[in-house]
Amino acid sequence: MAVTKILYLNEAQTGNPAGHLKNALEYIQNPEKTEERVLVGSINCLPETAFEQMMDTKVTYGKTDKRQGFHIMISFVPGEATEEQAFDIVGRFA
Repeated sequence: MAVTKILYLNEAQTGNPAGHLKNALEYIQNPEKTEERVLVGSINCLPETAFEQMMDTKVTYGKTDKRQGFHIMISFVPGEATEEQAFDIVGRFA
């Protein structure tokens, strides 16, 4: 059975307040885990510039501190879904 987790990305206590957001995006798009980013999708932004686009939006609305974003994960048991099926399910969820 698939497991869904929604993680709250807090403001980093040192350095760039959006450090956790930047790290999460790098982790999510790891080429070794996403077939060289074939299994990376996005809504209203480009994966290659997602961090910059998100930061532009945060600056525009004065929301550069506190909550930086959410990291939503959906994990499947091996054999429960093909990569294509999992990607489709995640896309519909988003």
